[in-house]
Amino acid sequence: MIKLKKGKTPESLTSKEIIEKRETHIQHYEELERENKLKDLEFIFEGYGSDDVRKQLREDQKGKCCYCEVILYENEISVGASRGEIDHFRPKNQNINQNKNGDSMQKFGPAGYYWLAFDWDNLVYACKVCNSEKLAYFPLKYPENRASNHRDNCDLEEPLLINPYKIDPEEHIIYDENTGYIVAKPNSLEGKTTIKLLKLDRLNSERQKYLAMVKYFIRISNIDNESTEQLKKAIEQILQSNNNETFKNIFENLFEMIEKGKQLREEITKDSSRFAGMMRFLKDKI
Repeated sequence: MIKLKKGKTPESLTSKEIIEKRETHIQHYEELERENKLKDLEFIFEGYGSDDVRKQLREDQKGKCCYCEVILYENEISVGASRGEIDHFRPKNQNINQNKNGDSMQKFGPAGYYWLAFDWDNLVYACKVCNSEKLAYFPLKYPENRASNHRDNCDLEEPLLINPYKIDPEEHIIYDENTGYIVAKPNSLEGKTTIKLLKLDRLNSERQKYLAMVKYFIRISNIDNESTEQLKKAIEQILQSNNNETFKNIFENLFEMIEKGKQLREEITKDSSRFAGMMRFLKDKI
């Protein structure tokens, strides 16, 4: 999980049609509120997932899930590939206060954050698994401050789910330097809740394998340039006296790995790299 930055609001979300839909939702709520019939409240949410919205979110998140950093695809092209889905950070449908694995699953109010269904700041790009785990769960540090309708102020809330567009995950989440396992910082309720709610530890095995691979190549690349050149000259002399094709391929692969390791140091912490959050935290420890 890494800190993200939102790009320009897609044109489709500022269209007359979308603005009218939002106003219609608010009017619908107020009408049923006056009639004391909020239990009958229903909304139809269409139009927030236009192509320009999906495209901008993919660019902002470098094609990765904003929560677990899995690489996303437009289509499920193969087994294990994850298709990107547009998620409402604050759920547009009826929300649930407590973590689903906690003691309570209290539903709050007749609706979710319906007035934010088309709000650019409330949209993120997530993998199918994270989106399915999150559902309408949206725990707050102080549930009594929850915004229950369009007249309330969301800024008074303190979500326990980390929004990487608003908060730097590094303030709440760290990784084990030996295994790469994701863990919450001590005393971070936000880190603990986010990991538990989204089941981010489901990828611990993949993180461990990725970290082991990175460590392997970086160790190989630790040889300095002068030593590399000396090694090349020594190998050339060996090959001159013993022109063995197998030896030649082995040595070529060795130098490729050395070069790959040096490049890897630069690549692993880029926004577009998988598990960039983990590698940024561990880069000085490997």
